[in-house]
Amino acid sequence: LGGAALKAVVSQMYRGLRMSGLEPGKEFQVAMEEASNVGAKLALIDREQDATFAELRKAIKVSDVMRFMFGGATPLPPELASVFQAYDTSGEGMQETVERLKNRETIRAAVSHLREQYPQIVDVILDQRDEFMAEKIKRLRGSVVAVVGMAHMDGIERRLRQ
Repeated sequence: LGGAALKAVVSQMYRGLRMSGLEPGKEFQVAMEEASNVGAKLALIDREQDATFAELRKAIKVSDVMRFMFGGATPLPPELASVFQAYDTSGEGMQETVERLKNRETIRAAVSHLREQYPQIVDVILDQRDEFMAEKIKRLRGSVVAVVGMAHMDGIERRLRQ
């Protein structure tokens, strides 16, 4: 998958989130405000987006795209299917679905399902970035509050305990 196509897909995803009333990136705005409020330094610990896209372009296979687009992937397990029941292709129910995703058990189930379907992609978007962020956190001094996506929490915590 070419870089321009990949960026277009991601841009479209974020546009859909915004149209559904969600605010992608809001957590980073809040992190900046809170760091300022308590006089803490803000450390940006994630890998550069272009580096992740470069790895993702290498990881995505045409067969992955075809399976995703044309339904060749394994159906969602019941515990995940129920989370997505309010969402439809028009974007209705997006906010309700996102709220249902805001717990670690649901995220673990989603990551597990995605890992079975697209292991190379999960390696790039989660595992490699978890390792990168954990190493950055280890190098920080003093008290640290890290704001990361919920799907990254288990991997980062595991790496920090090692």
